[in-house]
Amino acid sequence: MLPATVLVAYLKNKKYIDERYTHLLPRYDGKYIAVRDGRVVAAAPTIEALRTEFARASITPLDEETAVAFITSDTASMLL
Repeated sequence: MLPATVLVAYLKNKKYIDERYTHLLPRYDGKYIAVRDGRVVAAAPTIEALRTEFARASITPLDEETAVAFITSDTASMLL
């Protein structure tokens, strides 16, 4: 189980993505983004490439505070 502080930080980052999705869309359409501390710290077209970006941003892939989302304007690609 995650400590409460980690869960709160993750939820803040997830909320950042949810609330700014339309603002993020023009820049990151078709990409996975990683958000930490209320900012995009990595973006890439594939999960494998995002892992490389994690390393460049000094973020471990298993960092529970980081929220990851696929940003797309293609509604058929969105998972509900």
